[in-house]
Amino acid sequence: MGDVIGVIEGNVKSRLLLTPVEFRYGVTERTQAFINVPLGWSHSEVTFTDFDEFESEIGIGDVSAGLSMLLCEGCQYKPDVIATLAFTAPTGDAEFPLLTNLTPNSVLGQGFWGASAQLLFIHTYDPIVLFWGFGYSHRFENDFYNPALDIVQDVRPGRTAFYQCGVGFGVNEWVTLSTSFAGAYISELYVDDDRVEGTIREPLRLRFAVTINAPDKIIEPFSEIGMTDDTVDARFGITWTHTHRRSDYCGY
Repeated sequence: MGDVIGVIEGNVKSRLLLTPVEFRYGVTERTQAFINVPLGWSHSEVTFTDFDEFESEIGIGDVSAGLSMLLCEGCQYKPDVIATLAFTAPTGDAEFPLLTNLTPNSVLGQGFWGASAQLLFIHTYDPIVLFWGFGYSHRFENDFYNPALDIVQDVRPGRTAFYQCGVGFGVNEWVTLSTSFAGAYISELYVDDDRVEGTIREPLRLRFAVTINAPDKIIEPFSEIGMTDDTVDARFGITWTHTHRRSDYCGY
């Protein structure tokens, strides 16, 4: 409001070291339950002229759990169709919840309860596998203390519509190379029912991975590249999945 007397550049930086411990269990041949408990370290930094603020957290992140269900088993030209329903609990400490509409998986905790639904389609043309999908994530509003104004404010985060597509190539029965593209649209943030301008986010990223399917485990080193300013610049890591055989079926 009023005249603009000066403009300065601000920067927000986040670093995240995460160990997502996940347990999956085959409830039936077509239904799998899962719970994910991320552990790690998160560091956020906000800087502009003559001001800087840092926050670091070590501990548990936001816990998520849900069900994945095989709705349709593919054959010939029909793909496998998998539906996933999940919820997220704000068990991690939120960092700067009033500052911006944070991109998912960029900090240890975001401070909101959430629910999501996703459909994934997997089509196999041996040795090629095509996959694509879409979904919706809803984060519920919550109250946060604003130290700058010394008041508690109601924050309603943006809703997220997300999508992905990719291709995998089976080099042999043990190794698969894959590339995927993922994107999302995150609507505007509201504080005390007031729309916060400029908080729409459209993160886009590319993911490259190698999946090694051993008899009792699945190893997948991966790297991700952010394609827009709203996306985490880079991510890399290794997922290590231990499997347990039950008769001639291997669940993971």
